[in-house]
Amino acid sequence: DDLHKLWLVLYKEKNMLLTESNICRQNGVYFPQKERQQKVKTSMAAIKVVLGERKRDKIAQSALNAMGDDVDVEVDESDETETKK
Repeated sequence: DDLHKLWLVLYKEKNMLLTESNICRQNGVYFPQKERQQKVKTSMAAIKVVLGERKRDKIAQSALNAMGDDVDVEVDESDETETKK
């Protein structure tokens, strides 16, 4: 999945930024790109939200299938709203 690949890229970036930050702190130098750490953190949080929504939708769909109902849940990906058929 592309989100998992992006998560790994952001994870590597986060580790690299933390390493650079620690090196700067040890040398008594100001870390110049503090806002990059916040952007990475925000992006990772957004990915986590999307993956959580997908997991909840999958669990809900499997629960409906287990109940034997003929209710299909369709997710409109443009605005993430659910509609029942």
